[in-house]
Amino acid sequence: MSKMFTDKKVAVIGYGLSGRAAADALLEAGAVVNVADRRSPEELDAGALSVKHGIRFFTGEKQLSVLTDADLVIASPGVPVNSSLLQTAINMGLPVWSEVELAYRLCRAPIIAVTGTNGKTTTATLIGELLHHTGRETRVAGNIGLPLTLGARGCSEDAWVVAEISSFQLEWVDRFRPKVALLLNLTPDHLDRHKTVAQYGEIKRRIFRRQGPEDTAILNADDSAVRAMGEGLNSRILYFSRRERLSEGACLEKGRMVIRFGGRIYDLGTPAEMKLRGAHNVENVLAAALAAVVCDLDENSLRQAVQSFSGVEHRLEPVAVIDGVEYINDSKGTNPDASRKAIEAMDKPFVLIAGGSDKGTDFTEFGKLIADTVRYLVLVGETADRIEKSAAAAGHSRIYRARTMQEAVQLSARLARPGEAVLLSPACASFDMFRNYEARGAAFKSAVEGLSMNNIKEG
Repeated sequence: MSKMFTDKKVAVIGYGLSGRAAADALLEAGAVVNVADRRSPEELDAGALSVKHGIRFFTGEKQLSVLTDADLVIASPGVPVNSSLLQTAINMGLPVWSEVELAYRLCRAPIIAVTGTNGKTTTATLIGELLHHTGRETRVAGNIGLPLTLGARGCSEDAWVVAEISSFQLEWVDRFRPKVALLLNLTPDHLDRHKTVAQYGEIKRRIFRRQGPEDTAILNADDSAVRAMGEGLNSRILYFSRRERLSEGACLEKGRMVIRFGGRIYDLGTPAEMKLRGAHNVENVLAAALAAVVCDLDENSLRQAVQSFSGVEHRLEPVAVIDGVEYINDSKGTNPDASRKAIEAMDKPFVLIAGGSDKGTDFTEFGKLIADTVRYLVLVGETADRIEKSAAAAGHSRIYRARTMQEAVQLSARLARPGEAVLLSPACASFDMFRNYEARGAAFKSAVEGLSMNNIKEG
């Protein structure tokens, strides 16, 4: 563990998953840790934590005092840049890091970092699966659910750390330098926080900022905004593409997924041989496989792992088939582009359950997509009015409302016919009704299970 934090006074802003992981890592490194959180001491169980770890908590109106005598500030991803605490820290001249930056400073293993608007979790998980075949210890962490400081803790120099990185986590990086960095795509998202697509894209580009010639940047050649980000990078640049043949990189060639790298050609087989659905997952596989090849994975292991990978929970996850209707959980579709990809992957008529909390998203194009593809639309959450307005403007009239996920599933079950599907792909965040998208997906699966149990009782 690094000695650089010994006796340093560090202020951790926000005590969620990332904040707790950062505080634990800093305590282990010998730092003096103070925490600011808007929740009450009782909600945090601050008394017990103070006794156990020696952490001082500053809550409510006392949060600003956490900056007194601080040497460093760690900002949790849920704390916006314009918060009064962080702006005060900047005005005081204090260095502000994200938990990802802290993890990088503590991690001895090389990091493979994955960002993009959509596909991060699938791609990072697949890279982890692929790298297990190298025989080296491999850990997958970051925005995927396990904070990076926890995932990286105790890793040897010979391990691999695969990190899913969100735009929120890139706001406060400084020296963060992944050995391999991937940018999968870029579409409007989190505009309630980042304000403009240009600002959002510039934050995503920070994943490459500290890379040098011995590092690798992997970019989507089919996304014009991402492709343009290759200009001016100091790292070795490789592209993946579903639409064009590449002399180096990963692409589709005569219907097969192919990688050209280091004078060799790797054949991954055809998309039809994969368990994953959808054209977007072809892109995710090409990107992940290219990263694995850069890390010296052999062709046989690569092809076997690609074809056996079944995806991640809450992303086009098959749940059940009841009375001839397939139920699919895509709760991780938290923006219109993610849901568009799920919709385009459907190969049968379907009922769509959509809606959730509002991130300042424009649903105009999503409404047109619904009108073109969705048989029935069931809406929930804060954005129901806005999505209905966009879908209706595009000519779709088969729209229903539900107050809860259980009600939405039950209504969808009545609307769907045998041979069709019910797809949960909300195109929105979950925070109006659920703690996170995982809780929303779990509620969907529980409601579907309730349908199945009712069938058993009736039978």
